[in-house]
Amino acid sequence: HKWLLHDDIIENSSGIYDFTSRCGAMNPADREMEAAIYALKHVPSNNSGFDCLYPPSLRQRWSQMIHKAASHPDVNHTIANQNFFWNGSLNERIHDNNDNTIIIAVHMRRGDYTDWGRRCVWDEIYVQLLQKLQDALIQLGHKPIVHVFSEAYGRIDDRHRITPNWTLYDGLVDYFHLAPKMKGDGDPAMHVRDWRHFITADIMVVGEGSFSLYPSLARPIWKEGDDLRGLTIWPGGGSFGLPSYMYRWTEYANGVWKMDKLKWFNMPAILNITNENTE
Repeated sequence: HKWLLHDDIIENSSGIYDFTSRCGAMNPADREMEAAIYALKHVPSNNSGFDCLYPPSLRQRWSQMIHKAASHPDVNHTIANQNFFWNGSLNERIHDNNDNTIIIAVHMRRGDYTDWGRRCVWDEIYVQLLQKLQDALIQLGHKPIVHVFSEAYGRIDDRHRITPNWTLYDGLVDYFHLAPKMKGDGDPAMHVRDWRHFITADIMVVGEGSFSLYPSLARPIWKEGDDLRGLTIWPGGGSFGLPSYMYRWTEYANGVWKMDKLKWFNMPAILNITNENTE
């Protein structure tokens, strides 16, 4: 594949998605990236296909562009350059700067997602995911530090009248970064800020939707035996043999269904994460 990427992410508009899928007049580079995202969902599941679609050269270039966007003249530099992980540089962490610390960035899609008729992943799933992931890391002698990126508004499920319950994450999440309700595509500076953190976290948990999917394509392709710093955990059923998670529904009395079971796919063997009670 030959990729033609922009030099700038943001072009003549307020939304970062102009680079990806919401451009009023898409140019060839936008269409190339959109085609890549479409292919991610439709190419047969095998590692070689994924490596072909998203080679290291594309990932490195995409990463450089995301970082460069923080200094774009059309964004608020103060917001875009906020650092939750580092003290002024990518080499000095705000958190314990030692070999035991693992910084985890989790994107939980909330906000206006249900307004579009989409289904959000329930809190019960993320609670199980974080419990299992943190327990596994602690068993290996690591100190996990969890940052959640989400929205401060919107429901999880309109039909069940469920709203986010952040208290469920007490003891599991160290920092919340919740965006306020914004018009249109929102603040591009905040988008760039979050994307910078997604691509530089030690471990990233990709959420539903394109907001965290697109920047996740700037991260390395993790393979068994690699350092856990660089691991990306995707939503879905383990396509391309990638580390992934998927929710399951359970039917209770009176025909009530709840999204309360989590299933893992292709997780690193060293984490020893299994799928008890998920069928």
